[in-house]
Amino acid sequence: MKKVFYIFIVVFTTFAFAQNINDLRTLCDRYDTQNCVKLGLAYEHGNGVKENKVKAAELYKKACENNNSLGCLSLSMMYQKANSMPQDSNLITNLLKDCALNSRSGCFWAGLIYKSGVDVEEDTQKAKEYFAKSCALELKDGCAEYIRLFVSD
Repeated sequence: MKKVFYIFIVVFTTFAFAQNINDLRTLCDRYDTQNCVKLGLAYEHGNGVKENKVKAAELYKKACENNNSLGCLSLSMMYQKANSMPQDSNLITNLLKDCALNSRSGCFWAGLIYKSGVDVEEDTQKAKEYFAKSCALELKDGCAEYIRLFVSD
């Protein structure tokens, strides 16, 4: 009896998750950007679907283009982690958009990019600006980086 119960639970949860993926697709197709990000996460990590980083990036990009800051940040982080992403990837552009949407993480990462000169010319002044904004958005690491740059001048 226990074996039948466990099989039922496995089949039911598998069906429920598959149904959830279909719901995410439907909602994302209707430009519910929060669900585009969730579906992107599923594709990025292979949760309930076959792992597909390119599809994940497309979903994050769709969310980002429709002003979802988590979509912008997720896309930026994917580009940062993998050099095999499509060539239209522009890490700093996505981070700046994320920051403009008042994402403290997006501002912080933009500051790091300008501080390190990854994909952009190193620019301490811009780094300070983005760290200051992330600090104003109450990210402690942003405050710490701003202070480090301020003191080093």
